[in-house]
Amino acid sequence: MTWRDPLPYGTTTVLHDYTLTHLNRLVRIAVLRGYRPTPGTIADQLETAWHAVVEHLCTTTEAPQPGELIKAARAALATEYRDELHHHGYLAGDAGAGREAMPAYQRYWHTGPTPSSEASVVERIALAQIWEHLAPSEREALEALAETGDYQKAAELVGKKQGTFNVLVRNGRQRFLAAWHEGETPSRVWRTDRRVGSRKGTDTRGRNRLTTSQVEAYRDRRADGTTIRALAEEAGVNETTLGALLRGKYRPAPDKALAL
Repeated sequence: MTWRDPLPYGTTTVLHDYTLTHLNRLVRIAVLRGYRPTPGTIADQLETAWHAVVEHLCTTTEAPQPGELIKAARAALATEYRDELHHHGYLAGDAGAGREAMPAYQRYWHTGPTPSSEASVVERIALAQIWEHLAPSEREALEALAETGDYQKAAELVGKKQGTFNVLVRNGRQRFLAAWHEGETPSRVWRTDRRVGSRKGTDTRGRNRLTTSQVEAYRDRRADGTTIRALAEEAGVNETTLGALLRGKYRPAPDKALAL
């Protein structure tokens, strides 16, 4: 039976001397009289009210009054209405605020899943374990490079010749990658280190690098509508490199490099 059909009716006694026809009438009174906001179609509401009336009738030990059954039906309709509002993010007591007004609804549906912390935890533990396998001089070189961001300054900080320092950094990276991959073929060491290559403001191939102020000036001109191609031709770099600098993906040379 679908609930678009009439509700059950007839002279069959259900419980406590209530017949199907009597229950049918009480359910219709609960739904169709004394209207209150309820979810779904009339058929849905009749179904909800019918089940509430029958459940109350079956669970009570004494014969309920008709008004008690009507009250049970309307309570079920009100509960379903509140659940429907909650499901669609309406604020309790302020349905006029509209759908999705509930803060918890916004957080759940629009902020996305919380990222797992597993990767960061694993990386920190692995770094600590691998770090101990590097030679002390390699750790010292890598720490100095991380602190200064400049190969020449880092070499001076640890008191090494530039060539010796570069070898320590390279060996430390290779040893680190070999341990990180645990017996697998390690990835190659990065071709280009994006740190400052030298105090002269040149990259690893000896070419002049754009400085911070130059990049800022190009960024302003780009915002004013100048094309990347025109700016790249003027700067003497390719469009990909200039685009990466403007987006902050690559680090420009410090302005003080021009005075040294």
